[in-house]
Amino acid sequence: GVEDELKVFSNVNRDADDSDNSVSVTEVWYEHYFKSLPLTLTFGKIDPAAYLDTNEYANDECTQFLGHIFRNSPVVEFPDDNAAGVRIAIEPVDFLGVEFVAMDANADWEDVFDNMFLAGQLNFKPKLLERPGNYRVYGWLNDKDHIKWDDALKTKEKSYGFGLSFDQEITDVLGVFARYGWQNPEVYADGAGFSLEQSWSTGIQLAGSLWGRDDDVFAIAFGQVMPSDDYKKANGLKAKTESHLEAYYNFKVNDHLSVSPDIQVIWDPYGGDAVNGDKTILVGGVRAQVDF
Repeated sequence: GVEDELKVFSNVNRDADDSDNSVSVTEVWYEHYFKSLPLTLTFGKIDPAAYLDTNEYANDECTQFLGHIFRNSPVVEFPDDNAAGVRIAIEPVDFLGVEFVAMDANADWEDVFDNMFLAGQLNFKPKLLERPGNYRVYGWLNDKDHIKWDDALKTKEKSYGFGLSFDQEITDVLGVFARYGWQNPEVYADGAGFSLEQSWSTGIQLAGSLWGRDDDVFAIAFGQVMPSDDYKKANGLKAKTESHLEAYYNFKVNDHLSVSPDIQVIWDPYGGDAVNGDKTILVGGVRAQVDF
């Protein structure tokens, strides 16, 4: 892919696996539904993004937006990879869901409880105009060691943040979404080259029934990523806001195959501080998804 050619705060292909050339187990977990309580327990090697900062229209890189910023907020410091963890979900009433996630922040399967990623989310599900919607509010803590930008001797700092993820069906053919996130701007993880403070995005999805293609989807979104002022001051950089635009069309060829042309535009990549230039980036691609 092209991700290793780009110097950006939030990259363009969340579907790419850049680990190595070997086959790995992405997820393996056991999930139990309790009959006496509205409670679900999941544990094993899990993906925290499957439970936190989720969204109906922008959360699946296999069929929806490919860009990282539209799959999940780039200011959530998730664990380094899918890792050992546990998730508890409670739905006391139809219009409210509660999620708790605890995971190994380093994703190294060693001393799991020494460095933890902890998160909680409330999902309010009102029926506005008799249409389904989700209004999620969440907070998180990553307690692996972080370094303070203005004092390099402080190497045991923690990072934390909060976010919102909204999606709402407007009509039978139109859905909208919006996200906002914030994280501690004063610290960075050891080995990281930058730190972000805020991010927001919004977009729409149109069902193909509007033009006679019932199973097709068109969607477009715009978002921005804001680096932290502490990062800017500590390094003497421009650290401008990075802006993203993405549009895709999901064409269902048959019951098993979908093809999605995709286009992305990035303004002020890496805040205008990339060594390979700060020109606007245009990325075009196509994705095929096979289901069987």
